[in-house]
Amino acid sequence: MIKKHLLNQTIRLKDEKGFTLTELLAVLVILGILAGLVSIAVSKIPQSSKNVRLSADQVTISTAVDSFFNLSSPRQYPIIKLDDTDSNLLPKTINNTEKDFGVRLLNFDAKLNQNSSQSFVPDFLKQIPTSSNSVSWRIDIQRGILFFASAGSPLIPPANSRFNVSSITTNQPEKFSIYEFDLATNKDESSLKEIKITIPQEYALDSQTLDLNTVIGELRGNISENNPWKPGTRIEFTGQLKTTSMLNKWILKIDYPDFMNTKIKENLLPKTDKIHNVILIPPTDKSPGEINIILDRTDQSTSYNLSDERWKLTIFGNNKKVNVIKNPKNPNVYRWTITGKTTIDPEEIVKIIPGQQSLIIK
Repeated sequence: MIKKHLLNQTIRLKDEKGFTLTELLAVLVILGILAGLVSIAVSKIPQSSKNVRLSADQVTISTAVDSFFNLSSPRQYPIIKLDDTDSNLLPKTINNTEKDFGVRLLNFDAKLNQNSSQSFVPDFLKQIPTSSNSVSWRIDIQRGILFFASAGSPLIPPANSRFNVSSITTNQPEKFSIYEFDLATNKDESSLKEIKITIPQEYALDSQTLDLNTVIGELRGNISENNPWKPGTRIEFTGQLKTTSMLNKWILKIDYPDFMNTKIKENLLPKTDKIHNVILIPPTDKSPGEINIILDRTDQSTSYNLSDERWKLTIFGNNKKVNVIKNPKNPNVYRWTITGKTTIDPEEIVKIIPGQQSLIIK
């Protein structure tokens, strides 16, 4: 009886199949991908907490600055005077001369002129926030705007750019739609370096089936009359959004008029055409995507905008030959968000553009 039972057990074990090498490798690959996703998410936590701390400290320091200003007689901000060291931070013009925008570094050791015993720290602020060591705190003394920037970056006012998702042709589920984006940048403010457009999850971004150099969008823009290339004249320009040979990479080529490329005066530089790189992260059913525009700053000698500039960028959708962005199946509310990075933003800190607009699609 025992021998028969052992024989049955042996036969049963032979019939049971284990994992094949292919199956084990597939499991290991999946575990590796999951570990990578977790590590990326975890790595962003310190940076996210840093951004939150900076935003909170900005409110505290701004309140202290206002208190110092109101108690001063004559009124003044707690700033570092522009000496030889700080003057090195003055931005250069296209003629390579220094330009003063009225931006100064914050002086945490400042004292009231009528009472030297009262100092900015600790009487007003009590203690210096830990975030003050990671960024350069500044104030625009002309407008009283407090902001932080990368240490050592030029003393330029922060950007007040606007990049809006302005319109779509249809929000019907599973339909390809034309999307329009508006960009507005202002003269004498820090220039944009990157623009990130977050695409909500469940959208479809078709960048694989399109041929090389396929025109998938267009740009129409203008430079206002306050420009240095042809002062008093509003300059219109165009651009094309095209596919490249690389997957999930496009280019946005700006074509300026011919007279923009001719010297108007000896001390003015021509404005050359630009080719901006567009990097794509297609959205999925479970995660959002991204359109990241890395702006071409070749031959741009200043860290600030030389004039007001307006864009209207159109990405084609329901075209017979080109289909790019497809609406999701689920007709719930989806929010597009725009973030930007400028020439004075702290490293690894992507700042939300003031006045950002998000398009809610129902």
